[in-house]
Amino acid sequence: MRFIGLLFLLFITASSFAQTVTFLPKWKVGDKKEVTITRQEKEVNKGEVEFDTTMVQYINIEVVEETNEAFEIMLYWQPPVLAVTRIYAKMKPAKGNADRLPLRYSVDKKTGKETLINVADAMAELESQMNGVTEVLEKADNSLMGMMLLPLSILTDNEEAFEDYVEERVKFLFKPYGKPFIEGEELVIKEQAKAPTPNAPMIDDNVTYTLTKKGRSTYQIGEVHDMDLTPVMEMMEKMM
Repeated sequence: MRFIGLLFLLFITASSFAQTVTFLPKWKVGDKKEVTITRQEKEVNKGEVEFDTTMVQYINIEVVEETNEAFEIMLYWQPPVLAVTRIYAKMKPAKGNADRLPLRYSVDKKTGKETLINVADAMAELESQMNGVTEVLEKADNSLMGMMLLPLSILTDNEEAFEDYVEERVKFLFKPYGKPFIEGEELVIKEQAKAPTPNAPMIDDNVTYTLTKKGRSTYQIGEVHDMDLTPVMEMMEKMM
């Protein structure tokens, strides 16, 4: 079985790119950007698509600090399931980034390595927002919808699980670091990803990037993940 994930990002920016782009963290304190993410996931088994879903998300980015070694940036992001339950709870969108998780990352200038540095604060904010939505749903006698938040509850007291969860959804912002990116051509990088089940082997992940110009100052970045889940499936079969 193979998993194919498609990720398309629209970067809204005031500056123009050259035809060949190299991703480097060259930002200025005060820079702000909005990223629109269209994420499509497919599960393919023996050539047949068994699962296909598309999701649109938005992330606000702000460069807040710079040292000789690194930049610090804020990512304001809302977990999709939290966004859905807020809609069912008929909660109005908050002003600014008040209904999004504040994720503060340090990005090394030489390597592009990112580190989440406000884990405790971000976890506390997630728990607070979940409690707020749950309270509104219970008052509306719609606590069943609140059960959608149960998968997130494990993230409020497990730092490793929380970091893995948010990293999986924002790490594309820091890739492909230091690689020449030519418009109209494919850039393929071989990686390894964590398996969805405990104690399973790492998964081979072939990532294909494409860069397409969408306007004078807007580029679309395509990111396709081709993961071979065969080792995981074989391990699960042996356990049954």
